[in-house]
This record gives sequence, C-alpha cells and structure tokens, in this order.
Amino acid sequence: MNVCYPSTEMKEPYSQLTPNSELQCLQVENRIYKRMLDVYRKSFQVPKDFLDEAGKLILPIDRLKEFVATILNIDLEKVCVNYNVEVSCCGMSVINEITDVKIKYSDGMYRSLKIFHNEIYNKIIEDYNISLCKVLTVK
Repeated sequence: MNVCYPSTEMKEPYSQLTPNSELQCLQVENRIYKRMLDVYRKSFQVPKDFLDEAGKLILPIDRLKEFVATILNIDLEKVCVNYNVEVSCCGMSVINEITDVKIKYSDGMYRSLKIFHNEIYNKIIEDYNISLCKVLTVK
C-alpha cells in the first residue's frame, strides 16, 4: 500500500494556473484597467477637487461601487458603501466620510471589504490611488 503525502515544496501562487485561467486573470485585469481609465475620465469632468488629504482620488459613489465590483469580479448589487451623511442644500455634491465598504455573500450576509478582502482593499488604495475614506455623493 502506497501513502502519498502532500508536497512540502513552496509553489508560486499562480503556478497551478492553466492557460485558460491565466487568460481569465488577464481579462479581469484588463477590465479593471479599462474601468479605471473610464473612472478617471468621468471624474475629472466635474469641476471639483477630488483628492483627499492623502492625495487619493475621491470617486462618486456609483463609480466607487462599479470599481469595487469590477476588481472583485462580482455583481454591482453586491457592493454596499456605508457613509456618514452630511447636510447639503440645493442639490449640491458633498464629500462624505466612508464608514465601511461591504460585500454581500451568497448566505445573504454583508462582510467588510477591509477585513475579508484586506489585500484587495489595500491594492485599491495603494496601487490604484483611490480613496476608501471619502466618497462623493449628490443630494
């Protein structure tokens, strides 16, 4: 009787990828970059300063949801951005503090992006320079 134990060798994280899954990863990454370019184009059409104190881009709430959904490869309806509501008048845009970005899982529960997808949360902030502290809303 032969007993096979799992290999103790460390493998590269993507060493198990097949050509099809590599292609899927590239397609998702391509969609992310296209979405980023679209976000930047649309965001800078509005005459407002969209940078927070750290120099990160403050996105409109619908664009932020789209971006998170794209990078996670999930439906837009599964992204929830919670923020503190500021009082505004005359239908003006307001920059609000984000309290949490949550993702709806298949069990119906919402879980924090920062806690359950910390690597992606940090990538959005550090690599894509998008603020997850503030969001632009229109009243």
